[in-house]
Amino acid sequence: MDPTAEITEALRKMTSSSNAIVVFETETMRDAAVALSSEHGGIPFEGAQLKLERLECEDRKSTRL
Repeated sequence: MDPTAEITEALRKMTSSSNAIVVFETETMRDAAVALSSEHGGIPFEGAQLKLERLECEDRKSTRL
């Protein structure tokens, strides 16, 4: 089977959720994206409106074990 067709088939068989996590380079970039999304009622994508919410997470490198 063609590798591209094989990957496409595998992706189509996957189960997905309605949530995704986006990692921004800076908090300022994240805040700007969330603000713009809120101002415009979301981001249009393939017939749906994507909503962004701020989520606080710590980078593993900055966490001491």
